[in-house]
Amino acid sequence: MQVQQRAARSTLYGNRITLGQPGWGIGINVGQHSFAAITSNTIEDNADVGIIVHEALSARIGFIDVAARGAPNVIRNNHSYAVSPAY
Repeated sequence: MQVQQRAARSTLYGNRITLGQPGWGIGINVGQHSFAAITSNTIEDNADVGIIVHEALSARIGFIDVAARGAPNVIRNNHSYAVSPAY
């Protein structure tokens, strides 16, 4: 499963995102004027980056609100970086 968003606002919580295929191979792609809150997910075994954030407004990875308790993700065994701010 791959998740891509453009010009959107999303909350990704409690998912297993795995096996992004060669060519794309990205677990979560937050791009082009988007915002994402990414918490309590397992992102693993993708052919490229686990999470990429590019041309986005922002992404909160592991927390939704700075005043609230964090909800970390498990990001492992991706071929490239766990999290990349640009590609």
